[in-house]
This record gives sequence, structure tokens and C-alpha cells, in this order.
Amino acid sequence: MCGITGFFSKDGCFNSTLFAYSNNLIKYRGPDGFGYHTFYNNSEIKVWKDENLLDYKEFRKPIGAFGFRRLSIIDLSEKGNQPMTDVDSIYSIIFNGEIYNYIELKKELIQLGHHFKNNTDTEVIITAYKQWGEDCVKRFNGMWSFCIYNSRKNELFASRDRFGIKPFYFSFDGQKFIFGSEIKQIIPFLENKSFDESMLFDFICLGSYGNSSDKTYFKEIKQLYAGTNLILNLSTYKLKTEKYWDINSSKEPIINNKDKDIYNKIGDLLESSVALRLRSDVSVGTALSGGLDSSGIVGILNKLYNGNKEKNKVFTIISDDKSIKDPIYAKEIIDKIPVTSFISNFSKNSNLEELSKLLWHQEEPIQTASIFGSWNLYQFIAKNNIKVTLDGQGADELMGGYYGFPYSSFHIDLIAHGRLKEYFSQIKKLSKLHNSNILLIHLSVIRSFMVENFKKNRKRYY
Repeated sequence: MCGITGFFSKDGCFNSTLFAYSNNLIKYRGPDGFGYHTFYNNSEIKVWKDENLLDYKEFRKPIGAFGFRRLSIIDLSEKGNQPMTDVDSIYSIIFNGEIYNYIELKKELIQLGHHFKNNTDTEVIITAYKQWGEDCVKRFNGMWSFCIYNSRKNELFASRDRFGIKPFYFSFDGQKFIFGSEIKQIIPFLENKSFDESMLFDFICLGSYGNSSDKTYFKEIKQLYAGTNLILNLSTYKLKTEKYWDINSSKEPIINNKDKDIYNKIGDLLESSVALRLRSDVSVGTALSGGLDSSGIVGILNKLYNGNKEKNKVFTIISDDKSIKDPIYAKEIIDKIPVTSFISNFSKNSNLEELSKLLWHQEEPIQTASIFGSWNLYQFIAKNNIKVTLDGQGADELMGGYYGFPYSSFHIDLIAHGRLKEYFSQIKKLSKLHNSNILLIHLSVIRSFMVENFKKNRKRYY
């Protein structure tokens, strides 16, 4: 998982005790190690070794600092520790995530004349930035949240992956720039903390999770939006954000509309994606719910592992509630595919007292209790010494498993472009697939349209 922490200020008002507290507040994200860098106007970078920065000495005011908590996944040696500098000590980076195609990128960078001192994907990021600048992120296949200090330009370059899998929260008032993997890291630095009422309204009335903008439930704290870069000039303290990727920017179809070609393309992409995610120096497991997505992953792993059940470790959570059918389907997969199966009974092993702990970690309101099941599942996986888990997410959204949000956005798009015949055909198919009343699906589309329209015109109501 890993965790990142950063603090930069115009007047050099760096508090080492508070900064170490903020970094160690997320120790659970990175129990395997830690690190600190402070930065100075003469481009000097100093390294500190004590976990609580007790060795920190302010011989002059730093312009800022990086803090890091490490969960070791790739290159488990000390060479993989962060913050990490490039071979010339011009750049420093803190990075949470994984760049799955780092091996291919490293080979390309070596051919371009670059040198490396370790085997991490972290060093590949910083070297890619040296070579291609801000456009380096367009070459990454992975999930990331990172910040690079460029001593040559005296600026920060931060980026978040295309879908916002890895978190990046920040606060900027024109004088100070504070960021972290979690909201709770930033709060201790703030003099004023005010609630954003519009976010609360969206959550209660519109069912929004609040992830459709850069807002959080605190007015002073924002999130770097998915597919976005952030650049902060540390000389002028001018901050700008630039979107480098949007799913709607692609105008050309990847393939034709023949069903067979679509199935084959999705299958090839899924298999290559799973194979890339197996690049790890620690054991990998799979969270198996019995759904289409996780079951598909287990099947692909069986192929990639050549039927080796010792490698194909699957983790399932079951319940005494007979209305929940997922375990039935999970058992079918376990019976038919050679796997090493680990099963935990939610009804017997869950602890309701954990709910308060879950909410503390979640930091924002939740709409359903399903995440509590996931919480128990991942605790179960961690107890079995698995650090990396493959988890099926998104197949329902991609393949029409829901007829509400976000699939209703597709229906709205069809209507907006006058493709009514296709719209009614889709509604009819979904009605049959879900055994649902056609009118209810139409109403779901109307509701989604009203919600999206309200969000776009929210300013009129406040």
C-alpha cells in the first residue's frame, strides 16, 4: 500500500515533530520501513534516519520535506527505500503504487543512456521523468500517486493514476502546500477546519460518494483528481493542475462491433493485465467472491500458473445468511479449478467493534455495509501473510451487470445522440436479463439524468 507525506512552505515554517507525527499516523500503510528528506534553496537534499525525526537539526530552514512509509513489494532490499533520489541526486521522489510495465520501460531507458542503481519501479518513474518530463505518466501502465521534487527547476511534480486508484489529498493556501495519502495526515497542520455542506448534500440526497470532483468533506482539503498532474513552482508558489487523461478523449473505436472480436479483445486484455500484476517479490493472492470478475481472474491465474494450486491462493468470506448466494458460486470455482482455498465465516469471525476503526480509516461517509465485509476479508488475507491481492472490480460496470449508475450514463448518452432505437433495445435486454420491470429501468435512467444535471448546475442552488 505505502503512504506518502509532504510539507512545503514559503517561509520555511517546518515543524519536524508534527511532520513525523503526520507520517507515522499512517504507519499501517507501510510497516516495513520509513524515510525522510528535507530540501533547501541551494538544491541540497538532506536525509534523516530516525523514525520520529529526533535526529533532525535545523541548521537552516528547509523549503519543504518528504516523508514515506513503506510496504515492500518490489526489490525488498534497502535499495528500495524511499524517499529515493535519482543517480545524480537532482530529483527526489515518494511514490505509492505499482508501475506494472516498469521492466519494459527500464529497458527502453537503458537504451536511451540512463543508468539505474536498484530494481524498483520507483526508480523507473524518476528516470522516466528525467527523460520525458511530465509526459512520462502517459507511458505508465499501473496505479500511482507520487510527488517528485525537482531541485533544478525548484518545483514539485505530482501525479495520480488514470482512475484515481491511489489517493492523493492536499491543502494549499498560497503559502503552504501539504499533502498525504490520507485526509487525517493534513488536518493537524490546518488552523481552520470547515465542513463542505455541498458534499454532505450530495451524499445524503443524491447518493454521491463525492469522487466526481476534486472536493472532499473539508473545504480546506482537496483531492488530486484522477488522471491529473499537479505542478507547484516553489519560487512563485503558483500551483496548477492539468488533466493528462480522460476516458472520453478517445474518439476512435478500438475494435469493430462484432461480438466475437469484442470477447477476444477483452479476454486478451484481461489476461495480459493479470500477468503484469503478478510482478511482485512477495506472494500474491486473489479475493474470490464468486462473481464474474474475481472468478475470471482465478481462471486466468490457473492458466498462467499451469494448474499449480500452490501458487493460486484464493480467499473467500462466507456468511450464515442464506440469502447471500456469492459463496455458492465461489465454491463452484473452488471445486472446478485447482486452487489453495482459504475460507473465513463472516458471521462467526467479524467484530462489530471494528466498525469504528473502519470508519476512522475510511475517513468519509459510506453508503452500504458491504465495505465491512471487505474489511474482514482483507484482515483475513493479511493474517495469512499475503501482501498483494488481486481483486475483481469493474466487470459489472463494463458489461451491464447493473442497470443503475454508472450504466445508466450509457443510456443517457444514447438518448443525447438520438440513438433511440438502440436505447429501447438496451432497456428491453436489461429488463430480460435482470427480470425487472421496463418502467423501473426507465425511471432509473431519468433519476440518473436528474442527478447529473443537478451536479452540473449546483451553484444555482447555493
